[in-house]
Amino acid sequence: MVNTAALHEVAQRIELGQVIFSHCTAYKSRQLARKVMAHFESSIADLGIKGTQFALLGFVLRDGPIKPGALAQAMELSASTLSRNMQPLVAQGLLTLGDGVDARSRLLSITPEGKKLCKLAGRRWQEAQSTLGQRVGVMQLAALHGMLDSTLLSLEQAAP
Repeated sequence: MVNTAALHEVAQRIELGQVIFSHCTAYKSRQLARKVMAHFESSIADLGIKGTQFALLGFVLRDGPIKPGALAQAMELSASTLSRNMQPLVAQGLLTLGDGVDARSRLLSITPEGKKLCKLAGRRWQEAQSTLGQRVGVMQLAALHGMLDSTLLSLEQAAP
């Protein structure tokens, strides 16, 4: 005997799953972010840093010396995420965490070794960007950037 109620429940779960996976912006965004990050991280993996750490080096190179709190805000990271990505860079001698203007503050600076690695990683990033443009098409990539920028702006303006 066929349990029609159970079959109906399974059909509903399958339908809901298809809707989630085919129409969920969060799921699709996460898929895209994972694939794009994997592409870029593969280009710098042998340098011993991850994509977020490369970005962190770049921010400190551009804005440093900088307070960790200001860096977290500029990168839109939580303090714990910043710390988790910063500590290996300090341990590797790519960044220094020194005294700030008063006893309670600290300043993050990039070392000469960090600048050298950032420059090398930057060249690799440019190559990965070019390869990505070739794979998906330069026009499609430009359109994606436009959509991402406008979506980010809309979400920032709508935030409470």
